[in-house]
Amino acid sequence: MDLHLTAVWTTALRTRVPHASWLVAEEGRILTAHRPERRFASASIIKSFVLAWALDEVHLGRLALDEPVTVGEGLRADGDGVLRLARLPTVVPLRWLLELMVAVSDNTATNSVVARLGGVDVLNERLDSWGLRSRMRGYVSRAGTPASDREAISADPGLATEAGLGVTSCAEHDRVLCALYAGDIAGELGPAGIAMMLHQQDRRSLSRFMDDRARLAHKTGTVDRVRHDGGLLLAGDRVISVQAFTDGGLTAEWVDHPACVGMGMALAWTSELLGLEVGLVPDAPPIPDVLLAPLDSVSHTALSDALEGSPEAETEAEAEAAVWRAARDDPNG
Repeated sequence: MDLHLTAVWTTALRTRVPHASWLVAEEGRILTAHRPERRFASASIIKSFVLAWALDEVHLGRLALDEPVTVGEGLRADGDGVLRLARLPTVVPLRWLLELMVAVSDNTATNSVVARLGGVDVLNERLDSWGLRSRMRGYVSRAGTPASDREAISADPGLATEAGLGVTSCAEHDRVLCALYAGDIAGELGPAGIAMMLHQQDRRSLSRFMDDRARLAHKTGTVDRVRHDGGLLLAGDRVISVQAFTDGGLTAEWVDHPACVGMGMALAWTSELLGLEVGLVPDAPPIPDVLLAPLDSVSHTALSDALEGSPEAETEAEAEAAVWRAARDDPNG
C-alpha cells in the first residue's frame, strides 16, 4: 500500500471520528485501506445493492427499465426523497425510480423497487448468490415485510450504530460498483447504473472539494452517527474506487460534520497525490507538508509503525476534541 495515501486518510479520518474504514483501489490494486471488511450499519448505501439487483433483473429479461411500477400508499416513507410528497398511488417507470433512489436517496422509490422485485428476502438471496455478506433488513420506515432473518443481521461489534436498514462494508460496496462498471453484474446495463450514480446530489463528503468537472459516481448514507460515502472516481482513462465508512461521530446532520469534511479532504489530497485531473474548487485545503515529505527507509518504518499504532478516537468527545485541535493547529485555518 502507498504509505503517503495511508497517512492522508489516517490524518483526515481516523482522528476525526471514533470508527473509520476506507478502501482506495485502482484496477483491483489496493492503494490504501483500513479495515475494509468491517460491517457497518449501511444507512442508504444499501441502495447501491438494490440498484445492482434491479439492473441485473432487467439484464436477465425479467422486467424492463420503462416498465410502469405502482407506488402505493403503503410504500410511502419519511425522510429523503420527493415521492413521499406525491399523491399516492401513482405509477412511475422503473428507470425513474432507480434514478430517484440513487440521486436523492428517495426512500419511497426504494421501497417501490424492492416490492416490485419480490421483497427483501429475494434481494438478500441475490446478494448471497454473489458471495456477499451485505444484507437489507427491511423496507424503509417499516413499509412492508422485513427480512425473515432480520434479527440475525447486525453490524460488527464495537460500532456505535446498530443495523437499521441493512449492513455492508467498504470492501463489498467496492465489489458491487466495480462489477457494475465492468458489466460483470447486469451486463451492458452495469455501466448505465454507474452513470446513474454520477447524478448524486449529496456533495457534503467525498465530493465536497470537487467542482463540476469531477466525475464521481457515488452513493452516500447517513443515519444516527453513521456517515458513509463510496463510489468510483472517473478521471480520464483511470477509475479509482474510493469507499469511506464512519460511525460514532456527531449525530447532528450538518454540512461540516467532521466525518464529511475528513472524507472531502482525503479524496482531494488523494487526487493530488495520484496526479488526477478531476477538478478541485479553488479553496480546497492543501496537503499538509508533513504528508508530502520523502520517506527514506528509516522514516518509512517509523511512519508505518506510528500509523499502525494510531488509535481511533474512542468517544464522540475525543473525536470532537481532535477536530478542534486540528483547526487550532492548522496554519491555513
